[in-house]
Amino acid sequence: MKRLLLSMLLCTGCVHYVTTECPTCRVLHPRHTGREPALPTIKPGTKRLFVVVPGGLGYSWEWTPAVTRLAGVPDAEFVVYWWEPYGTLDAARKDLVRYVNDLITPVSPRALEEVVIVAHSIGGIVAAHAAHDLRPPSGVHVRVATIGTPFAGMVGAGYADVLSSIGLFSVYAPWLRYPAPADGVEIIEYRTSWPDDPVMKPRLGHQPAPPGIGPQPRRTVQLPRMDHNACVDLVVQRLVDRVD
Repeated sequence: MKRLLLSMLLCTGCVHYVTTECPTCRVLHPRHTGREPALPTIKPGTKRLFVVVPGGLGYSWEWTPAVTRLAGVPDAEFVVYWWEPYGTLDAARKDLVRYVNDLITPVSPRALEEVVIVAHSIGGIVAAHAAHDLRPPSGVHVRVATIGTPFAGMVGAGYADVLSSIGLFSVYAPWLRYPAPADGVEIIEYRTSWPDDPVMKPRLGHQPAPPGIGPQPRRTVQLPRMDHNACVDLVVQRLVDRVD
């Protein structure tokens, strides 16, 4: 436990910011920072919109091949939703809901058919809580894909189900309840496993991602034995190709 607490403290200095790692990415910033950009203009004819949601340590190398892949998809665009790891999960959830709903609200006839929210690690907890309040218009399907998300928390001690908790540390507390996704919103869990993914390591009898914990209904896809970060591009490829 002492080693885990030390890792938590060290992680506070290890957050990778998307504006540094991907200066050309179109970023949706937290609204309270004063950096809120105008919503990106979706090009006419765009059929698929991908919204990238990084994990608690931010946006790093794991997304580089994935966004390169997304940039080459015909009739598709992507944006990165940056949620503040030192802010609350509730603020992150609410911002994601507002941004996605604003992006998909039809103001004129559009070709948009699908929105795919690709959420890694703790970002999956944010996206899963946002799924209940998404409001896709008729004809637009929203898919929330979580990758290696510890839906039950990594330790299972302390407070539980507290959306007002700090995002970066909330993954260590137990999570028990999730709201159901809204109509027209599908959740796919891309499950990783220990020992290849250290996030999924059982601790004191606690499983970070047991089948009974997390948003319901959801589909689960078991990934091959891969590292927590290395699997991101594989999942993006599967989503692009509509394998699942």
